[in-house]
Amino acid sequence: MITIDDKNLNLTPEQEKNIRLEIAIMLYEKADYSFYVAAKLAGLHWMDFVKELGKREISIFSEENILTDIETATKHAKDNC
Repeated sequence: MITIDDKNLNLTPEQEKNIRLEIAIMLYEKADYSFYVAAKLAGLHWMDFVKELGKREISIFSEENILTDIETATKHAKDNC
């Protein structure tokens, strides 16, 4: 989890939320994070993350992202068995 120390930055909660969202989207676009992990980092339900991506015209359907999401889902399914 990323912690932003607002003592030095004087961020409002809304600004901190926006920064987390921007970082999550950037990591998702670079395929460093899967869709679900990026949504969690942003602190959003996956449907809200989809809406944010849609507003920015960022597709959730790319071969690389789908394969990453399948790997993540498979790993979580195995961990929860």
